[in-house]
Amino acid sequence: MHGPINRSIGHQQLGESVRGVQLSITLTNSSDVISVGSPITFVAVVKNLSTNIIDLEYTALPSDYDAVLTSATGKTYHIIDPPLVLRLHYVSSINPGEQNVRILSASVNKNIEAGNYALQAIRPFCFDVDKQWLKAKSNLIKIQVQ
Repeated sequence: MHGPINRSIGHQQLGESVRGVQLSITLTNSSDVISVGSPITFVAVVKNLSTNIIDLEYTALPSDYDAVLTSATGKTYHIIDPPLVLRLHYVSSINPGEQNVRILSASVNKNIEAGNYALQAIRPFCFDVDKQWLKAKSNLIKIQVQ
């Protein structure tokens, strides 16, 4: 598995910059060992290090994020389920130098095989000036599913 590994809130690792926008995630679980059927809770931080305002569209938290577990063999599992009903719709702007913080929950469903995985979150955003939608990918966090 490639990329930065992060287990500490105090020392945030960031995902790769997309035109100055970065996403970081940090597990709030007390361990990086997760049992099948258990929830995973993590803090997601979108940092706007660009010189432009960015917009985040919200339809139903947590569906606005994608969280993916990837095994060493490349098998992937999307662990945030889409909502049954859209509950709201609004756009939140983040000014240059500011950040947006959310606490997200996901679950390790019973169809996920035991093993070692990398967790990565993905968040769409757009620049206010050109309305081009892009995706920020977070740092990778190693977890073990048992």
